[in-house]
Amino acid sequence: MIQQQRQAQRRRRPVVHCAVGLALSLLVSALLPAGAEAAQRVYPLVFELAPFGNEARTSLWVENTGQEPISVEIVVNAVSMTEDGIESWTPADDVFLIFPPLAVVQPGGTQKIAVQYVGDPDISASQAYRVSVRQVPVDLSGSGTVGLAVAVNFNTLANVVPAGATAQVQPRSLTPQAQEGVWEIVLENTGRRFARFSETEWRFQDAAGQTRVIAGNDMKGMTEGSGSNFLLPTSIRRLRIPALEGFDPATTKISVSVTAE
Repeated sequence: MIQQQRQAQRRRRPVVHCAVGLALSLLVSALLPAGAEAAQRVYPLVFELAPFGNEARTSLWVENTGQEPISVEIVVNAVSMTEDGIESWTPADDVFLIFPPLAVVQPGGTQKIAVQYVGDPDISASQAYRVSVRQVPVDLSGSGTVGLAVAVNFNTLANVVPAGATAQVQPRSLTPQAQEGVWEIVLENTGRRFARFSETEWRFQDAAGQTRVIAGNDMKGMTEGSGSNFLLPTSIRRLRIPALEGFDPATTKISVSVTAE
C-alpha cells in the first residue's frame, strides 16, 4: 500500500530542480490583488518531525474559507541554502508519505493531510523540507473549463531532527558595508540542528564597555532582506543589519545563544 502511494506521488510531476529565494521561511507564494483574501488556510505552517517512530508523523489541515470548492496537491522538496539565505529546492517525495496527495475541499470544509517522514532514520543532522500545499486548476463545475483567478500556494516548513541534536551558532566576523549604516555579520552553525533567528538572543559589546542585547524576534526584523530566517546545521550565513548607533564595528564582539531547542 505504501509503495503504491509513493508511486502515485511520483507520477504527479517530473523531477525538477527549483531555486527559490525566500525572504521569509513561511511564504504564501502568490501575490493577491489589493483587497483580495486567500480562500484557504493551512496549518501548522512550521513543524518538526523525528526521523522514525510515532513522532515521524503529523497532520496538516487545509481549510476552505471561500465560496467555491478548491483542489489542492501536496508537494515535498528538500531545502538547501546559499550563504545569503536563498533556498534551493530539490524534489523529495520519496522520503515522505503524504495522504491524500490530492484533495478537493468543499466551501467551509477542512481536509486533514497525513504527513509522514519515511526517509533515512539514521540522519546525523536535521534536514529541512518544504511541504507545499498548491492549489491546482480543476473543472469542478462540469462546465468543461478550468482556471484560477488567483492560485495560492502555502510552503510549510518541516524540519526532521535526530534525537539529541543541538544548534551551535558562532559569529565569525562583523564588517561595515559600503552602504552607510549597514553591517554584515557572518554566522556559522557548527551544530547538528537548525536554528531559527526568532529563537536566538544576540549580545553586542564593544571595547568601550557598551552592551546591547537583542531578542531573536527583534533581530529577525532587523535582518529582513537577508533571506530565510533560519540557519541550517553545519552551514554559514551572511546577514545584513542596521549598524548599532554608537558602537565601533572594529571593536564590537558578538555572541549568539539559542533560546529554544
